Amino acid sequence: MMKKSFPFTISINSKIRIGFLSGILFCLLTQCNLNIFDHKKTTIKNWR
Repeated sequence: MMKKSFPFTISINSKIRIGFLSGILFCLLTQCNLNIFDHKKTTIKNWR
């Protein structure tokens, strides 16, 4: 019983960890993209 549940708990922990890391990465990427997008908007406005 313990041998069967052991890898299962590891997989759950790794899934949570991967989800947490991917969430942080996603937040960082979206923030960077939003900043770049705003910068492009302002440059386009100034260029016109």
